[in-house]
Amino acid sequence: RQELVGAHQSSEIADSPTASSITGPLLRVSFPGGQLHVEHLGSAHSKRYIVRVDVLKSTPGLSGSPQVRRLIRELRQVNDALRTRFEVAEQITRCQAEYLKSFDPARLRPLTQRAIAMQLHRHPANVQRAIHGRSIQVVQPGAERSVDLTDLCGRAIVRAIIDAINEAAPALSDSMIADILTRDYGVAITRRTVNYHRLRLGQRRRPVSSRFRGVQLSVGARS
Repeated sequence: RQELVGAHQSSEIADSPTASSITGPLLRVSFPGGQLHVEHLGSAHSKRYIVRVDVLKSTPGLSGSPQVRRLIRELRQVNDALRTRFEVAEQITRCQAEYLKSFDPARLRPLTQRAIAMQLHRHPANVQRAIHGRSIQVVQPGAERSVDLTDLCGRAIVRAIIDAINEAAPALSDSMIADILTRDYGVAITRRTVNYHRLRLGQRRRPVSSRFRGVQLSVGARS
């Protein structure tokens, strides 16, 4: 098996290749001079399998072996999954760059997995698998912060925005919050949906995510 395949960056070949077993942050994100900088972390994420076609062609009967064909198919699936994972992570990071600079909920962009899939010409299921359990490392002055990709892409974002608005201005009606979401965030949402999320927040007795605690949100038109 090791005669048939190799890997970039001198990575080792696993007996049972799988992309799902590779964990850890995908990207390190920083903002030198206020500009977004994305770095692929030097881990197993960046490794790719390559097929030794020369060995296949020079070994009689090997290229037609069912086991070899299955191995090649598995390796290509792993490579595609890893490539998709990076593409999705980078796209989400660029879409949410303004938020990642300051972690101000007012700068969150409503972003769905379906939208990312359309932008990258991928199936939504591929995007879902790519971000599940994955994170990025955000570098800020004096600290690094791990952020789950699911916190940057999905329905939880709308809940987080509603939570931030509700904390900053709890006297606002559901209709007013719906208007703010439509006007400032481009989210078409009904009063009933806002009320549903506010009731859920009230039942939890805490914000949607701990990272939004104590954040002051300026309610009104965004610049």
